[in-house]
Amino acid sequence: MRFNNELYTVSSTTDEGFAILLNEDSVIFSAHFPGKPILPGACVVDVCRELLEMRTHLTLSLTKLANVKFLATITPANDRRLNVLFSKLEIGEKLVRCQILVNTSTETKAKLTMLCERE
Repeated sequence: MRFNNELYTVSSTTDEGFAILLNEDSVIFSAHFPGKPILPGACVVDVCRELLEMRTHLTLSLTKLANVKFLATITPANDRRLNVLFSKLEIGEKLVRCQILVNTSTETKAKLTMLCERE
């Protein structure tokens, strides 16, 4: 499942990454959790992978995650706008590696290092 335009939309692009807007009406939030929606960690990871694909213009398959830290919950009501920022991006012949920071204007929500295989 692709989350772009269902769970989120890209509102702007910078040299460092993307600003996205969460869709409060996404089926993800109605299922996790009814009445008190939060963005599941697995969705955070997949959104990061999708945005890394957009950034690199490559099709990527997640191979490994390292140093994953979910530091605060992401709720559509309080955290509608998120920044997904890439650093230490390394694009090799077969693999892409990147450190990713997910934050709002006031709080860091997640940090992770992603290793993906180019398809």
